[in-house]
Amino acid sequence: MFRHQKTPDTKAAGFKNKVAALAKNKKGVSAIEFALLAPVFILLLFASFDAVLALNAQRKITVAANVVSDLATRDDSISCSDRDGLVTLAHTIITPFDINASEVVFSGLRVEPDGRNAIVEWSEGSPGADLLETGRRIDLPSEISPDTFLILSNVSVPYTTQLGFLDQFAGGSLITLSDQALFSSRLGVDILSDCTA
Repeated sequence: MFRHQKTPDTKAAGFKNKVAALAKNKKGVSAIEFALLAPVFILLLFASFDAVLALNAQRKITVAANVVSDLATRDDSISCSDRDGLVTLAHTIITPFDINASEVVFSGLRVEPDGRNAIVEWSEGSPGADLLETGRRIDLPSEISPDTFLILSNVSVPYTTQLGFLDQFAGGSLITLSDQALFSSRLGVDILSDCTA
């Protein structure tokens, strides 16, 4: 019996037919797409969850800074018990974050005649906090009427990312979140610090 041998042309044609049939076959394409895209979407999901938690922490810190400045401007003096109450209130607002490592500082500032700078008259805050030096010049964010008395509050908290997905953007798992608030005296008078302790 005579057998027909395949020539190189018929081998190439057979290979082309198999490739064409494979290209037309769409079975499993969805599974491959899912396998390629699922890890990216899962990473985005957890990174967005981590980002939302960090934004929530930042919001709490902003609220704490605003509340401290707002309450400190309602009277003409701040006693030691007032200071302790403001620090406790700020810690309550930023809970559940590490209040022992947080810093709450509020300072009395007098605006200079140019309206662009202020001088620190006094500074109070949580135990161990870096208080502003008396006599230090502070640049103001915008021009303010000369001889206005201001309260500047700073609240900072070390924040550890919860899932670790923001670590590569933050340069590590520990980020210091902080904010400040600047309010003028509500009574239009200087606010004195009676606290010497």
